[in-house]
Amino acid sequence: MKNIATYLLLMVMNFPLYGQWESMDGPEGGAVGSIYQNSSFYFIKTSHGIYRSVTGDQWEQLKLDIPKLYSIRLISVTDSFLYVSLSAYHHQTDSSLLFRSVDQGQTWIQLVTPSLYDARGLYSLNQTVIYSGPSELYTGPDSLWISHDAGNTWQISSLTPVAEHFYDIYGSEESVIITAIGSKEFRFYPETDTWTEAGLPDSIYYQTIFEFDSIWFAFTVATGRMYRSDDDGHHWMQVSNKNWDNGYPIMTQTANAMYMFSFNALYKSIDKGLTWTITSITDFDCNAMHPAPNGLYVSNANGLFLLSEPDLSITPSYSGIVASRVSNLHLVENQLWFTSSGHSISRLNTTTNAYAFDLYGGNGIEDIVDLDGRIFALQDGRNVIRSNDNGATWKSASPPQLYSPFYQLFSDNHKLYLGGTNYPFTTLETLVSEDYGSHWTIFESNIWPYSQPYLFARKSNLFFAASSNIIYRSDQDQNWEAISMENYSSGEIIRLYACDNVFMVVFFDLQQYQTFISSDDGDTWKEITFNPTNSDFRKGFNELVCIGDNIIGTNNQRPSDIFISTDLGDSWKLFNQGFYSHYIAGFEVDDQYIYLASNGQGLWRRKISDIQTVSTDYFMPENKLMVFPNPSNGVLSFQSDVNSTTKAKLSIADITGKVIWFATRTIDPGINTIETSIEQTGTYLITICTDSEVKTGKFIIQ
Repeated sequence: MKNIATYLLLMVMNFPLYGQWESMDGPEGGAVGSIYQNSSFYFIKTSHGIYRSVTGDQWEQLKLDIPKLYSIRLISVTDSFLYVSLSAYHHQTDSSLLFRSVDQGQTWIQLVTPSLYDARGLYSLNQTVIYSGPSELYTGPDSLWISHDAGNTWQISSLTPVAEHFYDIYGSEESVIITAIGSKEFRFYPETDTWTEAGLPDSIYYQTIFEFDSIWFAFTVATGRMYRSDDDGHHWMQVSNKNWDNGYPIMTQTANAMYMFSFNALYKSIDKGLTWTITSITDFDCNAMHPAPNGLYVSNANGLFLLSEPDLSITPSYSGIVASRVSNLHLVENQLWFTSSGHSISRLNTTTNAYAFDLYGGNGIEDIVDLDGRIFALQDGRNVIRSNDNGATWKSASPPQLYSPFYQLFSDNHKLYLGGTNYPFTTLETLVSEDYGSHWTIFESNIWPYSQPYLFARKSNLFFAASSNIIYRSDQDQNWEAISMENYSSGEIIRLYACDNVFMVVFFDLQQYQTFISSDDGDTWKEITFNPTNSDFRKGFNELVCIGDNIIGTNNQRPSDIFISTDLGDSWKLFNQGFYSHYIAGFEVDDQYIYLASNGQGLWRRKISDIQTVSTDYFMPENKLMVFPNPSNGVLSFQSDVNSTTKAKLSIADITGKVIWFATRTIDPGINTIETSIEQTGTYLITICTDSEVKTGKFIIQ
């Protein structure tokens, strides 16, 4: 893996025009979700993409280019076909996408499908594909679609008007069972498009269903009761009164036993699910299970693990260098400290790229700071822990439990500060320690008798603190003065950023973030107003970092783009080349790199020198075709990104997926116009295929 990572790094370093973000996890980092298998390969879905393996020892990534703003939603695997459905983050584009591979994932084509805002069900068997989801954002019932030719054409099912929202699809050779919100589950026969109610008992909300050798198991969401059917789901009997994880257990079967994860514990049955006993595997997260050679695969946020039978010993099969959920970056010389998966303190040597993991394991790590060669962390807002030996051992440095919880742990000038909170029924006091947490006292000043500060920042010889909508400023911690921000925002201050040349403050006001910048240490302020179009960015900046006069910002409340300003916030450029939108949990900077913590894709970095060459273009979703005018009378224009005149195949399908117009045309760079001769009013999908890309757009004929 080191050779692959080195190759990728060299490839990035020799990028011809612009640098880009590179993963610090190598090509195999990230969490593992679902697990699949056909007669040739195992397949796993990770935060980086889809991988396959013949034996589970070596994994290769499939070459599916995931368009920006999209993530993998559903996968269906057969011996002949692979199908992958992509959904847009927070519905920021107007439909899900469906891709098909006929060569075990080596090449992919995008299928022309019915327009679904968020695909919820995907099932395939031989040439038959079932695809379901809402056709309009947040409104209207779901629709259920069937294809009998591997996704080339589609027809709407007669089951569509019967249920309001379809969810999971579970299949056997004979038929499939489809669950729906409410009290209905359906046995569906796709070849004839006929259906009956499945007859599952205790139907309160949709079921979780598993099938092994024609034995079916069902769990109700409301009660968590387990039911079993020995006749392919026609008749059911209750197996257990135990509340199995409120109806969301995970099951699999090996040649020796059945296994089930419930309440983070693994249960085992040797009598086909009639009785269950708990195993030694407890307190272990599980996203999915699947039978494996000599045991079973279990996936979670830290990778894929093999549990070997009969003793169920755990060994990694596919594991990222770092857990995918990374936060709380803090740089101490060449040591980058961080929290992985929300509870484990780890560090990276940025010179050697060597990791040290699980230096401290505990829940709710919120801040990591250093002071005079010691490392401190705030846990659950209440406890402070300290290491004097670079993370080898830890001990408590907490104040009395009378004071809790705290908003921020901050270190400065040989002192530790714990910012109080303004939560109901909690203390407002801010504490300070001058002996590395052995003793704490109230941080007192006459200037904040009623509203003590909970945020701190240092800028050269000035010390800043903030509370609600007031900023406090001090020279060498002695003389404090208040700077009222009431005239700038009605919200509360949630971030302070002290940079070499500027000072920034972020407010949160009614789900909107407002950022203000000062070039004179808080005497005057200007608001950074930025709402780019055609970009995945909403509600203002709330994560920022400065490099000289350059400001990098994002919004960590949703998968968001990264932007950079080289003129103190007056204008912005896109800065997330190489990093596909995901939740961002913060930045850190050394003299060469900008580091990024991702809550889903691990650690990333980018060269500071890229600031001088960054592209100014905003990215559009790569698969999106801009069509105009829309609505149209049959004459359409579209924007082409080809570099030179080229041949393209153009097809138009109606909302059922039936292709009603097809042509081969020569298209030019820029604007192209076609006449379709379509007269029937309605909604249509146009797809343009060239040797280098496939793009789809939606338009209306009126």
